[in-house]
Amino acid sequence: MMTLELLGTLIKRIITPRIPTERTEAVESLGGPIAIGNLFVNLLDAKVAFSVILLIAALISINLGVFNLLPFPALDGGRFVFLIIHRIVGIFSKKKALHGKIEQYIHITGFSLLIILSIFIAYQDIVKILLK
Repeated sequence: MMTLELLGTLIKRIITPRIPTERTEAVESLGGPIAIGNLFVNLLDAKVAFSVILLIAALISINLGVFNLLPFPALDGGRFVFLIIHRIVGIFSKKKALHGKIEQYIHITGFSLLIILSIFIAYQDIVKILLK
């Protein structure tokens, strides 16, 4: 639940910030695989206890699993939503809920948006490391 609450707060701060700097702070708080790798390097350099590093790795794994279940096209949660729609429509009708090509375009669009977001976050992570 905490992961979903934090994700909701992050999206809310990006879309409708209360103060002008809130959007910038929210975008800067995003981090991808590069930032995560850098975090672990910093933890090892600081000689943090191995149990703490394992705990952080577990939290990252849980967050990734929750994120993957979001009902967004190209993620497993999005696929699950389409399966539910097909099943509900199949119970009440002999027709298909969505034509295969339409569903394919929806997933391609979602995947494209995820790739664009990944590139943006990777760029931001690299800039943060270089400016450090």
